[in-house]
Amino acid sequence: MHDRVQELLNSIEESRSIPLPEHVELWVDHRKKQIRSDIELLRQPRAYEHVLLEYVQRQYERRQERADPLCTCPNRCPVKEGRLPARLRTATSIDEGMRDYRQVHVGQPLVLDEGYEAYRDLVAHVVTELERVHTAMLREELPPDADTDGLDVDIPETDAEGHTSSTDASEVEA
Repeated sequence: MHDRVQELLNSIEESRSIPLPEHVELWVDHRKKQIRSDIELLRQPRAYEHVLLEYVQRQYERRQERADPLCTCPNRCPVKEGRLPARLRTATSIDEGMRDYRQVHVGQPLVLDEGYEAYRDLVAHVVTELERVHTAMLREELPPDADTDGLDVDIPETDAEGHTSSTDASEVEA
């Protein structure tokens, strides 16, 4: 698994001992559910290979609709057949595999570059969401842009800086 993802998951688990306001706990659980499948994918051994293969196969199926070729080489390569090159499958990391394949391949494997970006985007998305969850837990409040649609809980009103109002209705009447 990506190191930063694991680090955040560990921090979130450690923070679970902190009692949270109900609306924060519901939002945290909701956000974690929304990214659960992405987290599980990244937990798989060689997750990058899975993401790359899925991307290459999807683009292979759509090759007639693509503006760019899957690969610019003049040969019949694995990428053009919707497969991952052996150098990527046997590499210890995505970076090593991409580097090794580029050194020996005559063309530019465009679809591998795109798939690599898709993997990096997936990791960045999960990291961003886990950071938001962890921050909400530590601050015991929702982020200012938190989407609370579908959460069945009363959320305290906040001021312009995002701080929870401490006055109740009886204090306002006076």
